[in-house]
Amino acid sequence: MQKQTAASTISNPTVYNSDPYKSLKLVSNPDGTITRLAKFPDSLATYDPNLPTPVFTKDVLINQSNNTWVEYRLASEQRLPTAYEDAVETLHFIKTTSDNWLRDYVDLSNCYLLGSSPSGNIAYHAGLRATVVADDFYRLKIQGLILHHSFFGGV
Repeated sequence: MQKQTAASTISNPTVYNSDPYKSLKLVSNPDGTITRLAKFPDSLATYDPNLPTPVFTKDVLINQSNNTWVEYRLASEQRLPTAYEDAVETLHFIKTTSDNWLRDYVDLSNCYLLGSSPSGNIAYHAGLRATVVADDFYRLKIQGLILHHSFFGGV
């Protein structure tokens, strides 16, 4: 049996016939951009805890007088800081609710505020306002913020 030297290894490199665009599910467009074809997994909301990846969801009306949901209102109708106040009101609702579903399934000691784009701005300001009245949130422990592409801009 012949010994393989370092020089012979370099002169005979292994050639892989895999297309990186195919393996990464990328398409090169004529304009030079690249499109990712990867389909990201999604899970529908369900109340069946026996499924392998249960996703629980619940729509809750926070304040019927101004129709506050866990969604922000349109800016042209309600100017800032209304969205920030609604977010803090939502935190107060979560902290004080007697809703069985929230009481049984939510760990109030391990909560994060999350927002994407303009909602990131709202989550940030709601977090700031919550720190001012932290004693009011003794049951609700906000561990941090998750700000995804936060929009902090002006006109």
